[in-house]
Amino acid sequence: MYRVVRASTLYYENFMRGTKSRYNLVKPFLLLVDTTVFEKAKAKMTEDYLNLCDIVTKMKALYVTGESQYHHFGMLLKEFQILGFDVNAMKASNATPTDRLKDQIDLLLQFLSYRYPFDEYDNKIGVHDLETDQFIFVQP
Repeated sequence: MYRVVRASTLYYENFMRGTKSRYNLVKPFLLLVDTTVFEKAKAKMTEDYLNLCDIVTKMKALYVTGESQYHHFGMLLKEFQILGFDVNAMKASNATPTDRLKDQIDLLLQFLSYRYPFDEYDNKIGVHDLETDQFIFVQP
């Protein structure tokens, strides 16, 4: 799931850069492309990080409803945690307008439905270390 979201985010960001409102929807997802960028945004409590907190909190709430359209959120949240994006500690910031949050969740669902061609954006680099039970992800 993470690879699909990461590659789709990069694809979407590349092709929507010129469109103001559509591009702004993907900005918080860009924090999930690189753990270093994520940690810096978390330390500074940036607007994108607070928006991402709202997205993750909403994903958790939707996943527990048991509705089939949100089934992938469970695995995606686990993968985020394994990869070093501490989503378990995220709390809702309530900084994101409801309509924007809905659009971002819808965009995430599109990513998970494989609606964007992303092969060129998927570097497929990573390994699970059995001794430390950590996933080592090497970013491009």
